[in-house]
Parts: sequence; C-alpha cells; structure tokens
Amino acid sequence: MINGRIIADLHTHNDFSFDCHMPPEQAYAATLKNGADILAVTNHFDIDGVLDGIYGSYDADADRRALESARETYAGRLRIIRGIELGQPHHRPREAQEFLARNDFEYVLLSLHNMRDVPDFYFWDFKQMTDEMCRYWLERYFSQTLELLDFARENTGRNYALAHLTYPYRYMRQAGRTVDFIRFRDKLAAIFEKLVSHGIALEVNTSGYRQGLDMPMPHGEIVALYRECGGELTVVGSDAHKPEEFGDDITRAYELLRDCGFTYTCVPSRGGFERLAL
Repeated sequence: MINGRIIADLHTHNDFSFDCHMPPEQAYAATLKNGADILAVTNHFDIDGVLDGIYGSYDADADRRALESARETYAGRLRIIRGIELGQPHHRPREAQEFLARNDFEYVLLSLHNMRDVPDFYFWDFKQMTDEMCRYWLERYFSQTLELLDFARENTGRNYALAHLTYPYRYMRQAGRTVDFIRFRDKLAAIFEKLVSHGIALEVNTSGYRQGLDMPMPHGEIVALYRECGGELTVVGSDAHKPEEFGDDITRAYELLRDCGFTYTCVPSRGGFERLAL
C-alpha cells in the first residue's frame, strides 16, 4: 500500500517477454519493494511477430509454472494475476483464438503495436515525417483498433482491456511531432462505444510519464472522453520492464482518473472485474 491505498499494477513484464531481461523472481520482489499489492503478469505474445519469425516464441507453460511458484512464495503478501499482452490478434484470429483456448489466462491485454505487414511503431523514424503524415498513421491506427476490439467480441468469457491507446503517439512525441486529438474525437468515441458494449476496460498506461511525455497513454483529455461516452471500466498499469518501474506512477494515474470523474478502477478476477476504490 501507498498512503493507505491499495496499488494494483496490471501491466508488467519479465524475461518471458522477448523485450525484457529480468527474472520473474526479481520482478515479484521489486513489486513488493515498490509498494504494490496486486500484480498482473502480462508478458508479450505478439502473434503475427511470433508466427512470422520476427520475435522468439513465448513459453506459456514455463511462464505459468513460474507464476504459480511465486503465488506460493508470496501468499498473503502479493496477489498475482495471470495475464497476457496479446498483440494484434485480429491479424491472425484463428491462431489467436486457439492460443487463448490452450491457456487459462485471467486477464488479456489487447495491444496494437504494428499495422498489418509493417514493423512495430517503435522502429519508425517519425523525425522524417510531417505532422500531417503522423495524423494519417494515427487515423489508420484507430481504425485498426476498432477491428482489434471485434476480436474480443467474438471471443467472449475473459477479462479484456485495451492497452496503451495512442501507443504510436509515444514515439511521435519523442520525435518532436505534435497532434491535436480533437480531429480524432469521432473515431475515439467509436472505440469507446465498442469498449462499453463489449465490456472491455480501458487501460491507463503510466509508462508515458517516465518516457518524456509527461502524460499517460491515453492522456487525460481522452480518458475524460471515455467517461463522457459512458465508460466505467478502467485498469492501470506501469508497463514495467525494469525493477524500478513496477508500481511506477500508479497513484498518479489514480488521481487522473479521479479528476475525470471516476470513483473506482478495476482489477480482473475469475468472476469478472472487481472494483477498487480510488
């Protein structure tokens, strides 16, 4: 706890993710040290990247065994949720559906890291693009996000959340590009209508605070629009890949949610999302 408040970090990685090099036991110890009470382990499975041989395979069974061992070690001190960050499942829907059927995840973070047949936005050189080009790619990103959400509608029975909406903007801002999101209001409203109708939570991802944006993903203006569109389900995650990042800025995101009119955030459980008072 921090100042008497339960802290739930619902987006974290360890070395079962292709882009993280930290043993699971180090991640759990860091979580406790940094004051978090609830941890969701959401290692990467970007299905198109894995099937196309761009990323190494994800060992779901070994990840599960490590998590179950940690639950015994940290019983009574840390609640550990078995999740997955499932990237681009709408690109390979049959394989993604089969993957979920083989694994009993309590929580699925839906991510869009790349468009069809192009690399992750992480690899793009946005310094070479104009602001108009950035707006063009954001428009396409939001359109594909609508497709992504339909995957969850067709594969029900799980706790889904939409991870780091505005993900490409992280790299645009780092490259000095600026975008006025007012022009995307209708597209964002359509995304939020699907979140509400499908029972999918919106993630407030705090990594933007520490990566030079001074804002989460999505930022407060967009979170407020989600609320305006009838959104109630939110989750908060640090997207931690290093020990010092676990639990990072979670309380700051809670305050943003309160400022946007939310009285609670959510934690996934076997029976659906639980409320956690803000």
